[in-house]
Amino acid sequence: MMAPVSTTDPCVTVEKPAFVARFLLDRETDIEKTVANVDALVDLPDGSRWALTVLTGGRCRGLLGRRGSSPGDR
Repeated sequence: MMAPVSTTDPCVTVEKPAFVARFLLDRETDIEKTVANVDALVDLPDGSRWALTVLTGGRCRGLLGRRGSSPGDR
């Protein structure tokens, strides 16, 4: 179940039995079908809370490709 982004809450919330994830989106530009790289806060049933960033494969390849470059290129 996805909750829409409201004017007071910048998150899209996904609630599942195993977790609750709140994706931090830009209300002006981000829509479900176009979000590619996004930060999220995830709460687990054991009470732990995690922060994560979800990246597309293309973004990961770009970041990994920079590993072979010189430090000044980063």
